[in-house]
Amino acid sequence: MVHTMQVVRRVFRTTAEMLLYDLFDDEPANRLLNGDIKFIERDIFDYIGFNNITLKSVPGSQYYMVSLVINPAVLSSGQRTIRLFDCVPVSLQRLQRAFIDTVADMTEAHLPSLDRWSVHRIDYAVDIITEHAYLYSKLAKRVQYPWRYYEKYKGVGSAYFGCTSVTLNFYDKQDQVRKKYSELSYFAHLDAEAQDVFRAEVQCELNKVKSIKHRFGLADTRALTMLRSDIATQVVLGYLRSTLGEEEFVSMAVAERRVRASGCQVAKQQRVLDFLQLITQCRRLDSAKEQYVLGTPIKNDKSGKVVQGSSSKFDAYIKDCADLGFNPVILPRDWRLPNLPNLIDLL
Repeated sequence: MVHTMQVVRRVFRTTAEMLLYDLFDDEPANRLLNGDIKFIERDIFDYIGFNNITLKSVPGSQYYMVSLVINPAVLSSGQRTIRLFDCVPVSLQRLQRAFIDTVADMTEAHLPSLDRWSVHRIDYAVDIITEHAYLYSKLAKRVQYPWRYYEKYKGVGSAYFGCTSVTLNFYDKQDQVRKKYSELSYFAHLDAEAQDVFRAEVQCELNKVKSIKHRFGLADTRALTMLRSDIATQVVLGYLRSTLGEEEFVSMAVAERRVRASGCQVAKQQRVLDFLQLITQCRRLDSAKEQYVLGTPIKNDKSGKVVQGSSSKFDAYIKDCADLGFNPVILPRDWRLPNLPNLIDLL
């Protein structure tokens, strides 16, 4: 499924001029045409399903690049919605017709049909229905992300991590709607749609788009080529598995019972429990790993016990927990929950 996508197309100067004078003020339009500025952009939310347009000059030529950011589900349905675009044939046909009709309403410039535009960014996503969407968004901030990923947003309600080519956004959709759209006339409709929705979204920039093309053996990166549900599902589930894992989340009491019943030596059981206690006090796996390598005292341990080891040993304990069927990120005690299912199991 797809949330938004950025599509680009090269056009002649005459087409660019028509777009500029139809959608932009004369002064900035003339500055772009005269070469005083390199690009010009604006939001175009008034055209339902279209979010943004950018025109950029191509150095040393009479061509311009047109970039459109669209929401396929909104565009194809003709109404504001938080629902994702389902890439089935009937939806794709409806999307292509809506694209042509909306472009005609927007400008007199002749722009090609959607199948002739290339994708520079696409946001694949899945919606998971759960009454605990907000709690999962908090847990998602505590898990371990791929190497070189960093946190791009530190607010509540969303785990937003990424690198230059990919951004992962795991969030409570209703929380996001209430923060972003509360003053809009159609807020109540979106709020109702977003109830109990946890969204796992993978925002793929151009380099990732090219990687997907290679991985799936695609002929090109045109819009209709990239709009495939099987690609969306595989991409999103792959990142869910590598971050939130495939095991359920449990309380410390449940985790301890499983560790004690594992049949491991008592000393090994205690090391695993100390490992879990460290994660709990650090609140995040990446922070816990740093503290584990440095050596950190366990809080509330009267003996002043310090847990310390190599990063590979830390990873081995994560695997031990997975073998016992639970995620090493422990549910906070004040949630008063014995467990929460793994998100993949809720799909």
